[in-house]
Formats: sequence, C-alpha cells, structure tokens
Amino acid sequence: MILLIIIPIYIALNLYILHRVHKWLTACSKRFHSKWFVVPYIVIYSMLALSLLFAFLLPSSGFQVLVKRISNYWLGTFVYILMFIAVADILRLILKRIPGKVHDFFFSKVGYVFVGIFLTALVGGMSAYGIAHSHIVKVNPYEVTIRKNCGDNSDLKVVLIADLHLGYSVGDRQMQRMVKKINEQDADLVVFAGDIFDNEYEALQNPDKIAKTLAGIKSRYGSFGVFGNHDVTERLLGGFSVTSKENEVRDPRFEEFAKKAGIQMLDDEVTLIDDAFYLVGRKDVQKPGDGTTNRMEPEEILGDLDKTKPIIVPAQVTKKEYERMSAQDLIDRIKDVKNITEDEALALYSTYAYTNYTEDFYGREENITDEAFKILKDDGCKIPYTTTIRDNMLHSENANVRAYAFTTIGGLFGTSSEEEKMAEEVLAKETEPVVLFAALRSLGGAVSNPAVAEFVLNMTEHENANVRKQAALAIGSEWAMGIDVECFIEEDREGRSHGR
Repeated sequence: MILLIIIPIYIALNLYILHRVHKWLTACSKRFHSKWFVVPYIVIYSMLALSLLFAFLLPSSGFQVLVKRISNYWLGTFVYILMFIAVADILRLILKRIPGKVHDFFFSKVGYVFVGIFLTALVGGMSAYGIAHSHIVKVNPYEVTIRKNCGDNSDLKVVLIADLHLGYSVGDRQMQRMVKKINEQDADLVVFAGDIFDNEYEALQNPDKIAKTLAGIKSRYGSFGVFGNHDVTERLLGGFSVTSKENEVRDPRFEEFAKKAGIQMLDDEVTLIDDAFYLVGRKDVQKPGDGTTNRMEPEEILGDLDKTKPIIVPAQVTKKEYERMSAQDLIDRIKDVKNITEDEALALYSTYAYTNYTEDFYGREENITDEAFKILKDDGCKIPYTTTIRDNMLHSENANVRAYAFTTIGGLFGTSSEEEKMAEEVLAKETEPVVLFAALRSLGGAVSNPAVAEFVLNMTEHENANVRKQAALAIGSEWAMGIDVECFIEEDREGRSHGR
C-alpha cells in the first residue's frame, strides 16, 4: 500500500519543518527556548499535522466536518512551508561556498531572522490569496467550431462546470455565487462534468438548500451531468483511498440530490436534444460507481447515432483511458495475438484517434498503437487491414481516425476503384481540414478520376492554407499530367455565372 511509504515520509518532513521553524524562532528571541513555549508549540503543531488522521478516524458529525476542513487548509499550507524552507536551505548551502557581503548577511543573526520573516509572510500571503481566490467564480470562454448542422441553431452556448467537490470546504454560499454567474451567461445548455461531490454525502452542509440553489440555474435546454471519480463513497486519508475497489460505489443520495437540483445525470447514456444535437454521458473510467471498472465502449454508445448531428461528450473521454495504458495493455485486450480478428484490428487502429497531428498536418506523433504494432509484428503477427476496416475508419466519428485511414489509401501503384468509391462517399460530407489534407496527399495518384479531380480543384479555394497548398501540389503532380484542368475550371466558372 502506498500509504505505508507516504506516512513515514510525511512524519519525517513534519519533523524537519518543526525543527527549522523552532530554530528560527529561537534566533528571534531566547524566550522561545522556554519549555512553556516548546511544549505547546509541539502539541499544536502535532495536532495540525495529525488533523488528517483525526478527520479520518472521527465518526460523522459537525466536529468531524470542522476537523476535516482544518486538515484541508493545513495540507495546502504544509506544502508551501515545506517548499519555501527547502528552497531557503538549498540556497544557504550554495551561498555557504560563496564568500562576500551577501554570505556574511545571510549567515548573520539579522539575516537569518530576516529570511524567516520573509518566508512567513510569503507562506501567509500565498495561503490567504489561495483561500480568497477559491471564492471567486471566473468564466473562461472558449470557441469551438463544429462543421455540422445543429438544427435551427447557428451557435450554441454551453456552460461547462466541473469539480465542484461539494462537501467539507464548498457549500451553499459558493453555489449561490456560481449560479448567479451561470445565469449571467444566458446559456443554451449547462453541463456538470463530474466530481460534483467530495466522496461523502455526510460532508454536505444543508444538502436540500444547496440543491434548491442549483435548481435555480436557467438555460434553454436545462442542466445535465456525469459522475466523476470523487462521486463515489470512499474513505480518504490525506487524499489516498483506503476503500477496496468493490466498495467504491455511488451513494444513492447523490442521484437523489441531482434530481432535486434539476440536473439530469447521464450514466453511459445518450440524449437527443431538440432533434439537433446529442449529449453523451459516460461513466468515470476509474470509478464507474458500481464497484467495478466496467463502462460501455464508445462504439456501443455512438453506434446508432446520426453522425451528421453534433455529438457532445462531457466526460473523461477514452483519450484519458488510453493515456494511462501501455502498449502491452492494448495487446492484452486481444484474444489471440497470432490471429487478430477484424474487430480487434479496428480497435487497434482506432487508437490513432488519440494521436495529435502536427500543425502542418504532415506528421503524427507516435503513440501506444505504434508500439503495439511493432511488438505484434516482431512476434510474427500479420496485422489485418481489410477494406471493411478501412471503411469503418473512414466513417469514424473522430477526424484523426478518418485522416489516418486516408493515409493508408493508394500508395506507389495508385488507388483502387473500390478505394476511390469509399473516398468519394466520405469526401462528399467531409469538412475537417486534417482529413481533407490526408485525402489530397493519398489521392494524388487518382486525379484521372473526374470526381477526385473536381475535389482537388475545389480544395484550392479552401480556407485552410495547408489544404490549399496540398491541393496545388496534387494538381501539379505527375499523376495529374494529361488531365484537362481548364475544363473543370471553365465548368466551375460557368456554374457560378448561372448561380449554381
């Protein structure tokens, strides 16, 4: 258990702080040598340091909530104290070897006292700032462009809230400020993206009042939410869980609270809003709330949805899941690594969705899929790549997957008619620049196809500079020689002149 390592380290660090602070105090005044000060000093400091343990052991009560709150503030202050004292001691070790006026000052009694006063002010100031800043509700605006039809909505204002951690340190007063700020946004949709609670329902002070406050949120389509890894009942000691996996279950009162607050929770569920867009809620990847780590795969949730509509997923998406995985973890999901099925191969290829393309779209960062492929090939496995897999990838919800699928089309000997047909179908609706770029690069050998040639010409007027550049390169390639480009241009001009 990690706590068996953490606890001795925590004790040692507190002894270090206890000693260094007392040494500074005695430099300020000899009175601090007195046992009448030393004993209360050790007792008070020990109580603060052990407040984490006291809060853990005490039964649920108002007093336990108070101790828990003290322990939370203490833990933050402890980090500041440790950090600044450690830095000061490191600098003293460096200055010790550098003679001069600076050395003489900092190693004098006056200098020692000055440094202590400065650090005390720094710790107190930063702690006070942190406490005050935590009560300020800030709005960070982001603009996201989705090139899909959203019904009668030309734009959609979504307010996203996450990590409220209602409980020991956050209550109704903070929620009143939050609701006021939310309502000022005149939102179409309000979404709670997990960690609404701080593990224990008993920590909520006057939950009915808080729920009533949250029910005052105003938006066009209402409030929705998902549960996070802190929305399960578990006992924490210093932020570390001491609850077994099977006991990490969601308190039914969390869901009752959400209903009272007017928040519709989506637990591996999808809702179609105004027949215009989907809102998808997923279980937490680590703690789904039922004592397991089971949650639906994206394909299960998104499989039957109309992909022409926007799909909003306010949760930890599978990117986070894959970031925590290794290549071997990915391979372990395969039943027989020597004989990989089409479905297993598709799952492997689909992890490319979580790989970022470079700014110019020419490169792609290596990820666990690349590593997994190398291991499998070294083991003598032949990775299947059929037209079925490619077709599935070309119709993926994720633009990066579609882009990667296009990079596999064609090659030295050109593009097959079957591939051209699949490409035409996808490109008729495609709007993502990274996909269009990949398509232009891969279809360079298929410019003799009138549909492909028309696509290439249209891309010369695309708003993205990289796409335009690649379209120009495709037109100027050896594969395009002999193609009557002017014919397409003239036809396009005529079409525009007739308002087509």
